Amino acid sequence: DAEPAVVVGAAEGVAIAGLLAACIFLAIFGEAGFAYADHTADWLVRPDAYVRAVLGGGS
Repeated sequence: DAEPAVVVGAAEGVAIAGLLAACIFLAIFGEAGFAYADHTADWLVRPDAYVRAVLGGGS
């Protein structure tokens, strides 16, 4: 009783290749991802620049 072969379509192959590429990219250039996450967290904690931009400086 042999199991049937698993057939991977083109869409699945592209998705798997993209995820593997993202993993390799983050493994090699992880500092850029951490810097982006740190900048985003800082921006979320201190929204004063966004509020000034939306409200026109508060004046």
